[in-house]
Amino acid sequence: MGAALLCAPFFSSVVLAANALLTSSDDEAKKSYLPGIASGETIATLASRGQRQMDFSGIECAATKKGDGWCSTATKCS
Repeated sequence: MGAALLCAPFFSSVVLAANALLTSSDDEAKKSYLPGIASGETIATLASRGQRQMDFSGIECAATKKGDGWCSTATKCS
């Protein structure tokens, strides 16, 4: 990563998404997702509007199979 330009979602997946899970109180989500994120099996990201308090109302997220992987789309309406 340091020797060349890395075109991969490293910071948003490994750092932000994992840290959001680590600081959450959802132990079941931690057990389900953190091992996959750590091993590279699970790709995760964090979406935020920069608000201090998270409001999860109005969130819509869908994932569809695309080739050998998945494509996800999400929206958040205030």
